[in-house]
Amino acid sequence: MTRAILRVAIAIIAVGILVFVVLNIFGILQLIPSSEHKTSVQSGLQLYPRQHGQRGASLPQVGLQQGELAPDFTLVTIDGHSVSLNEYRGRPILINFWMINCDGCRMEIPLIQNIYAREQQEHKDLVILGVNIIDGPVSTQQFVSQYGLTYPIARDTQATVGELYTVGGAPTSFFLDRQGIIRTKVEGALDDASLQQAIQTILTW
Repeated sequence: MTRAILRVAIAIIAVGILVFVVLNIFGILQLIPSSEHKTSVQSGLQLYPRQHGQRGASLPQVGLQQGELAPDFTLVTIDGHSVSLNEYRGRPILINFWMINCDGCRMEIPLIQNIYAREQQEHKDLVILGVNIIDGPVSTQQFVSQYGLTYPIARDTQATVGELYTVGGAPTSFFLDRQGIIRTKVEGALDDASLQQAIQTILTW
């Protein structure tokens, strides 16, 4: 009789252990995601590829060195129009800082005007912005009329843009590509060949 009871007890214990093991295995399997769930997650990731064209993903930091994004600014032209650099995004830009009492500026500005007139006739999208850094409104207007300038001219009346671009003298020129990235910076006057080359670089970038 004792042996029979012992066998029953052992059988009950064995069944209990087996049930315990089965329940634990089932619980572990529940924690492991199925292959269907894995596929769903991977497919979800593929729906949101990185957008390389967005700002921050492809554009460089703002700065004044070659390959950096030119700082934005807003000025008023001598004919009363407000212009912001960012408004020209998508077009190549030449920013030319100048003043009247500057031999290099007087030599360079007619060359810039010739290029601007030619590009306008060919319906190209080159933007040229002349920024006078020191002269008054009357003398600036007289100079513009004397030289027959047709590209936008603004006066940096508070020297804020000159300081922003650390302009130490005139002429100083920044050549920006269509994304507003600085491709060439020149301190001093450019001859016709060098000016044409710098313009061509941003036109074809």
